[in-house]
Amino acid sequence: YELYKQVSDVTRKVRDNSEKRAMYMKKAYDSKVKGPYMEVGQLCFLLINAPKHKYQDRYRGPYLILEKLNDHNYIVDIDGVKKVVNISKMKPYLKDNPNNKYAQKPTATLR
Repeated sequence: YELYKQVSDVTRKVRDNSEKRAMYMKKAYDSKVKGPYMEVGQLCFLLINAPKHKYQDRYRGPYLILEKLNDHNYIVDIDGVKKVVNISKMKPYLKDNPNNKYAQKPTATLR
């Protein structure tokens, strides 16, 4: 009986310590992760996991964000299909950014 009691006490302590350690690691990780948090209705580019060749574009899109599940997961409309995407695979679509090669260029100039 005493052995059983000692084993259960040790098991409880291990479980408590592992929960504390997990919370500590989560807090440390969350303090370093600062993503480009997005809003519903915003456009974004998605990372291509395995491009065909090294000169292929790394991102595709823009796609519309339909729903925000939490700070790191979003539901995105990809060609009519709703998919859950992590923020690490997303880049915000900035239409007015001059470095954005995907931004829509004016087709005619006014004189």
